[in-house]
Amino acid sequence: MSISSTDEASHATSTDRPRFTEKLDKYLDDADLDLLIVTSKHNVRYLLGGHHHHFFDYTDAIGVSRYLPILVYPKGGWENAAYFGNRNEKDQIAARRQEGHGLWVPKVQAAASGTLDAMALAVQHIRALGITPARIGIEAAFLPWDAASSLQQAFPNTALVDALRPLERLRAVKTPAELALLERASDLVVDAMISVAQGQRPGVRKREIVEALRLAEVERGLVFEYGLLTVGTHLNRAPTNDAWDAGQIMSMDSGGNLDGYIGDLCRMAILGEPDSQLEDLLAEVRAIQDIARSAAKVGIRGGDVFAAGQAAMRASPSGASLTFVAHGMGLVKPRSAPPHRQRTDPLSRVRRRSAAGSRHGALGRNDDAPSHERLHQAGGYDRRDAGRQRRLRRLRARLDLLRRQRRRLASLSVRLRNFAQIPRYVVAREECESACQSGPVRFAGLEFCNKAAALPRLCCVWDSLLGDL
Repeated sequence: MSISSTDEASHATSTDRPRFTEKLDKYLDDADLDLLIVTSKHNVRYLLGGHHHHFFDYTDAIGVSRYLPILVYPKGGWENAAYFGNRNEKDQIAARRQEGHGLWVPKVQAAASGTLDAMALAVQHIRALGITPARIGIEAAFLPWDAASSLQQAFPNTALVDALRPLERLRAVKTPAELALLERASDLVVDAMISVAQGQRPGVRKREIVEALRLAEVERGLVFEYGLLTVGTHLNRAPTNDAWDAGQIMSMDSGGNLDGYIGDLCRMAILGEPDSQLEDLLAEVRAIQDIARSAAKVGIRGGDVFAAGQAAMRASPSGASLTFVAHGMGLVKPRSAPPHRQRTDPLSRVRRRSAAGSRHGALGRNDDAPSHERLHQAGGYDRRDAGRQRRLRRLRARLDLLRRQRRRLASLSVRLRNFAQIPRYVVAREECESACQSGPVRFAGLEFCNKAAALPRLCCVWDSLLGDL
């Protein structure tokens, strides 16, 4: 069988406007984006009504490149949208059309083999529209470097901006069909867990339990995503040879995928009968969960749900030993921790942003998009990161200032290397102030001496910088 490079499935599949386009146009307008390029499999699947290429269910690598589906969506012009898929995808697209589930996108072209030719098709389509967008929204975490570079070279005067926020807002509110899929997937995962737990014997290894859980979920029509198990007092959730012995508890956390939607649940089991202490602990956990669930209502912030759960946890007799965690479910795996508890290195992000994000046309986040804190029935949510962005901008300004000072003080590098013990020249703030003839000068939040020629004064500068950062 031979496949030529011109094989395509290009057709107008539907004249009906998709229901989500009005909401998406609003979110793109809020983010000041003129055009959207979607490249993640989960968002492409969502926007195309469930379409995905089964050939790349488990891995994206192919040949010397990778699978890159691209959906081009101009703001306010859904009739000019286009989808570019892999050349092997044309049969699946044709099958959907024959079954009455054709794609709504007016132009569908399955002719790409890798990342660069897929992006070339997208660029060709954008140019054919006769527009030069000022800001293109991309999925920065799901756009390979070579494809992003090709896109930037094609539109050098266009800013590429991360469109995470508009897409997350679009998917935040689930439709009844989505909720039904999640409920069905969750029920099947729990049923598989119960079946597996009841069939185990003392001494069984965690690896064996995970494999049994995988088979049980597959038998129920799910795609097994993961199985995270702990036994006894060990909290390591990776598949290991740890044994589940009589009288020990086991935590089973697993995700099963049903038509793209992941049911992610956790259940507890014990080999034997639970004692009264375990029964009491389970009752405490259940009470905390019920309070958190009762706080979930239309129009409140997600943080309010956390606040209710954490307040109930602190009031619990075992609150000092408990941690409250909650997450959503949908097309992607949940975060490992709530957003406000994630630990990141903001300075490393500043370095990347100052090197790339400040230049014209460079890749950068959409920092000026509005930050919505509330959940709305017809809207969605945005991450509460305004304060974080302000801190990052301040750190970036300080880092730029540090670079300029480093260039000015480069002539002193030879003198610095001549000293065997540089720490002895680091002086306290009071000594620094007395060493400066006119007192320290503050600029952009940093302290400098009026005369930075002397080595102790130079060390004062570094001491102040390190203290502020």
